[in-house]
Amino acid sequence: MFAEITFTEWVFGVGFVVSTLAFVFSLLRYLEERREKRTAEERAAVLESEMREIIRRGRAPFLQAAYLHVPKIGDRPNQIVQCGAEVDPSTPSGAMLQLDVSNDGESVRSVGDDWAPSEGLMLTPWGIKNDPQAAMVCYKYDPALRGQPRRITISFETLDGLKLHQVYETRHGVCDFRRVDPA
Repeated sequence: MFAEITFTEWVFGVGFVVSTLAFVFSLLRYLEERREKRTAEERAAVLESEMREIIRRGRAPFLQAAYLHVPKIGDRPNQIVQCGAEVDPSTPSGAMLQLDVSNDGESVRSVGDDWAPSEGLMLTPWGIKNDPQAAMVCYKYDPALRGQPRRITISFETLDGLKLHQVYETRHGVCDFRRVDPA
């Protein structure tokens, strides 16, 4: 069978096989480069999107405790508790405590609260005491709960339309208010 093939036919056959293999190799290389380029572009788009989200979240509100007010009860004067300090142990049960918080981040378009009413916490919206960056968290004092943590979830809509949920933690009867999620 091979004896019938001439040298010229054999050279053309080998050339055809080599050129076909070269074409297949080139095609596979082109497809691999195209896939890598597309993967790199997709990765860059994801990173850019994540970076935009980080920047937008960086422009979000950031609440911090300013003061804890204990109202005047009987002949006792109004008490203002500084950050980290606790209310007077003689404060009667049921006294309404007012935790003033300041927004040290960006302004917000709207604020909502998502916590359970059973917690007894109440948020007064921004704009109290003519301060557009302030709000109040009010709750009734219970000596049995003194120092126990309470979590508050607040939803915001930023000025650029980003909707966020942030979780804050306060301790009952303590002037303490810190963001726990996102940390």
